[in-house]
Amino acid sequence: MSDYSSIDAGEVVAGYAVIEPLGVRQESGHRLLLAVHPRTQNHVVLKETDPNSYAREEMIYASGLAHDNILIPDQLFEAQQSYYVQTAYQSRGDLGAQLRKGMHIQSLIKAIKDTARALHHLHEAGFVHGDIKPENILFSDNNQVLLSDFGNARIIGQSCRDENGRVTGTPQYMSPEQAAGREVDARADLYSLGILLYQALTGDLPYRADSPIELGMKHLQEPIPKLTGYLQHFQNLIDLSLAKRRDQRIASGEEFVEQLDVARKLVLDVEASIRTDDISTQEISAAASDALSSLSANTRSERNRLKRRRRRRNRLAAAAGVLLIATGVLGFLAYEGKLEIPNELAEALGLVEDPVLQAAWEDAEALHADPNQGLSTIVSAYRNVLAIEPQHQQASQVISSLTSEWVSEIETSIEYGELETARLKLNEAENIFPDEPSWGRLRTTLQNRSRAERIVTSTQGLLASHGISDLPSATAAIQSYQEVLRLAPGHVEASRALAELAEFYAQQASEAAGAGRVKEAITLLERATAADPLMSELDVVRGQISQAASSQEALNELLAQANTLRAEGRLLSPAGNNAAELYLQILATDINNQPATQFLNEIRRDVSADIEAMLGRADTAGARSLIQQAADAGMRTEFLNELRGRVEDEENRQAEVVRLFARAQQLVADGYLSAPTSTNAVETLRTLLQIDANHQPARALLLEIAQRLYEVATEAKRWQLDAQAASYLALAVELAPGEESWRTLQSEWQPDASGGNADPATSESPTPTVTAEPAPPAGDPLAGSGQE
Repeated sequence: MSDYSSIDAGEVVAGYAVIEPLGVRQESGHRLLLAVHPRTQNHVVLKETDPNSYAREEMIYASGLAHDNILIPDQLFEAQQSYYVQTAYQSRGDLGAQLRKGMHIQSLIKAIKDTARALHHLHEAGFVHGDIKPENILFSDNNQVLLSDFGNARIIGQSCRDENGRVTGTPQYMSPEQAAGREVDARADLYSLGILLYQALTGDLPYRADSPIELGMKHLQEPIPKLTGYLQHFQNLIDLSLAKRRDQRIASGEEFVEQLDVARKLVLDVEASIRTDDISTQEISAAASDALSSLSANTRSERNRLKRRRRRRNRLAAAAGVLLIATGVLGFLAYEGKLEIPNELAEALGLVEDPVLQAAWEDAEALHADPNQGLSTIVSAYRNVLAIEPQHQQASQVISSLTSEWVSEIETSIEYGELETARLKLNEAENIFPDEPSWGRLRTTLQNRSRAERIVTSTQGLLASHGISDLPSATAAIQSYQEVLRLAPGHVEASRALAELAEFYAQQASEAAGAGRVKEAITLLERATAADPLMSELDVVRGQISQAASSQEALNELLAQANTLRAEGRLLSPAGNNAAELYLQILATDINNQPATQFLNEIRRDVSADIEAMLGRADTAGARSLIQQAADAGMRTEFLNELRGRVEDEENRQAEVVRLFARAQQLVADGYLSAPTSTNAVETLRTLLQIDANHQPARALLLEIAQRLYEVATEAKRWQLDAQAASYLALAVELAPGEESWRTLQSEWQPDASGGNADPATSESPTPTVTAEPAPPAGDPLAGSGQE
């Protein structure tokens, strides 16, 4: 290319008379010229380009692509050893120029929709644009949106690197896969369109950095920023289009249009213009004139007109400067009683309270006081207040207090057995305040209570079917109701049922003792004791049994049988013929029987040791089976609950290990290797190894990450990013201390006495933010040359 600065208006380039230079594309160095076509005398734009971009433009030109919102080149030619692309001149400029002047929100939405439609047509034809940005979205004389500049176009599935291995595109708008130099498809363009939409709505890019490499890493790692105010209606589309992983991203231009239509309907009543340029002094003067004129036009119709305008929340944006100037003067005059100010202007000046804000606050307070309103409705109402006045402290305080308020309501619902209500409230609360730690506790409590209710229902059915006098059924019912009390302490129905069972079997034992059936009385008394060991009537029955002539003989016989079973190893099984059951029968009648107490304690110790060994092997299923045997044998609730607690702790530990490892794998897949600080694969795996130090897959994954850190460190060093390189290598060595070659390299990178690179061991360089596939250096490096 020739020197751009040497081209002046009036010169002839390739037969075209230059009217004026339009600029140079910052990323590529391609120059744009407004010129006159030598034959038609029409105004055209000439883009002087490089051979590679020229070939891609030619590919689109030859494809026969045609769409109302796509600006295809009119002509491509070579002249004077340069390559040129000619397109029709669009006098209304590009999207950036439109935004600098100001666009109504609905006009902006239409422009983005037309761009998405153009992209859909391009993608259907098998191409990716590769460089979606405001400069490439033009507006024709009749305000039609035109997608232009195909110098970075690719066939779907091709890499976005050029023939020299450089990544092409504009770093600020690149998708993660494009920044990493991978193959691209339609979703890369839609990511860029999402960036463009965010920038158009907010006036700023979602990610900024000092270098293209850092910028690419932010696209790969940093969370998607959140919109505020009425712009929140666009958040779902921004989230879908800017998803880090392609398989979670919006997939087509048509889908983008559909999602944009959803947001459009939600902002139909918003009278807002989006503008990136500051308001000029001339506009302030005009606004001042209008505002002061309204003071003399203090008629009913004028008041009504101003009232209607006030309901449009953004109507004063253009007059902000003049209102600031006028506030002091008008406020003083009003205070002195020398000027009557229309209410609407006084509201704008802050002299009286904003009625729109006041109405929103009153609505929120009314909804909050209504017990039939859901949390989402209440929070939405207070957030509406904050959308009008972001510094509204009362609204912020109420939203903060709603969490504890809702926790209390959910706990009350669970306590009174209103489980479906509790479930609905909890689901709603989790969606609105996802980071609140109380929800996990309440979820567990609700699940336990729900399980308890199911057990109660099934147990009631069992007793109704077999009768309370059926001893096996009663035994199962006692275990079930005790499990209910473990899951839901104080459960009224379970407590009542156990008291009823204890009373029934105590009565049965009393009758058996009175009839001289001592062995039967002892068995029945043990069931009564298992149901409610604190029941006062049990002592009476014990007295009856002890007075029987054969009671001691029966107890001695039971003790001998129990000792035999214990010697044979039948401690807990088979049911009805094991040592534990017999020792418990003895102790139900003779609570001070020393041999039975001693041997039963030995059985408890053996069971506890077996459980511990099983948990050491992560055999929670075997542990639960052994606990069930202990329960069937009639072991007391406190002992069983202690064992169950240990098993549940181990199950939770195992589940947490599985969750953390899956999370780490996902973070690696998403590129969050060592950043952000609180959520990255390295820290997740370190947490996992604190729980399970012998988890080999986690250790292997850490070594894989270390290898990737080493590769990034050497790549950063290649591009003279010395501080980053040292930090990456330091973390790699920390994760894989056995790699001697890395340690040697780290020593070589230490600074010498005269200065040099920062020492990662002593410097205050930030923790390296490494991704699975960061944007590789492109150009010099990614500094702009070779990129467009």
